Amino acid sequence: MSISPSSQASAPPESAPGGAVAVLTAAGSGSRLGAGVPKALVPVSGVSLLRRAAAGLIASGVVSHVVVTAPAEEVDRFRAELEGLSDGSAGAAAGRHSGIDVVAGSPRSRQASVALGLAAALAAAPQADVVIVHDAARALTPPEVTQRVVA
Repeated sequence: MSISPSSQASAPPESAPGGAVAVLTAAGSGSRLGAGVPKALVPVSGVSLLRRAAAGLIASGVVSHVVVTAPAEEVDRFRAELEGLSDGSAGAAAGRHSGIDVVAGSPRSRQASVALGLAAALAAAPQADVVIVHDAARALTPPEVTQRVVA
């Protein structure tokens, strides 16, 4: 399958009028990985999957707010891991608020964690027209992919 040049965005597309928010799922224990820490905190070239994934969403310039779902006992650690990330971000530079909240996910299921994250995202950005659900394990997703999804 090839993509014609006319279907590729040359500039960041405008998000929906109310903006986009993201739920970044990171509440899994990562036990199968065997790293001894939640998978989202595993570093890749010195930067955690969590921080890379959140930075990619913010760098897209189309996400106004990110809500991270974390293991309940790791909420403070996840907040510390993301500290300073939304300061001076691309979203803020584009005139959009770009904040990050960390909430406890559910130990019951990924779906329950997403529901908790969605409630927090819509409370933080009730005007949002688009919600993206992204997994922190997909930390290398380019910002352009987020732009295309929102568009």
